Amino acid sequence: MLILKPALYILAALAISNLGQVAYASPSVELPDSHTIRDLNARDNATSFKVNAAHLLQQQAAQDSSTKINSYNIAQAITFPDIQNNWAQSFIEALAARNVISGFPDGTFRPNAPVTRAQFAAMISKAFPLTQQREAIAFNDVPPFYWASDAIQAAYRSGFLAGYPNNIFLPEQNIPRAQALVSLASGLNLTASDIAILDNFQDAADIPDFARNAIAAATENRIVVNYPNLATLNPNQVATRADVAAFIYQALVRNGTVPPLEPTD
Repeated sequence: MLILKPALYILAALAISNLGQVAYASPSVELPDSHTIRDLNARDNATSFKVNAAHLLQQQAAQDSSTKINSYNIAQAITFPDIQNNWAQSFIEALAARNVISGFPDGTFRPNAPVTRAQFAAMISKAFPLTQQREAIAFNDVPPFYWASDAIQAAYRSGFLAGYPNNIFLPEQNIPRAQALVSLASGLNLTASDIAILDNFQDAADIPDFARNAIAAATENRIVVNYPNLATLNPNQVATRADVAAFIYQALVRNGTVPPLEPTD
């Protein structure tokens, strides 16, 4: 809500007044001490006051917008004691500010901890607007009261995640890096123009056949983040919370939702 000074309230009110007499205000928008009332043409003065009032309201709106931006910047300062100087610190802090990921009750983030398929589904459901691409399925190992049941269904219906044969999801299974990248490429409908891009990875031979096209697409779209060796993908290694934060952030960059991080980050 815009809050104007009493003098500005008077100005805004006079701008829409149909009275034949109006109060004269100087260009500085300060009322004369004498509060002199002049008989002027109502239409001309109403137009003048409307312009001045609109200008004042526009200035106030700009100030409010600036306040919101400053508040957002403050929100971006969310951090955790155990990620200081971590390679994924900027990714983690940016996603924490967007409430995509969160820490543990003790205030830590645990960047090297593994991510389960259920946890990954929960992150996906918070990070992206999920539109239905297929009908829901009743997974035998995901009861309705399971904490991530809704997130798993949302990730499945939107094409980000799939199950295993016999309607099994394995929610507590740690998700490998290859699966996480396939999930993001599939959910964002990314395709690879040249699968030969995988040759840039020293361990390209370790990429499962089912994942090759999707990981090539993820690589082309700069979603893949490798640390500490840029040329080592480690596709079958369990994805850590730091890995997943980096992948999801880069996917949001590809989706036009967030700006790319600076090279220094």
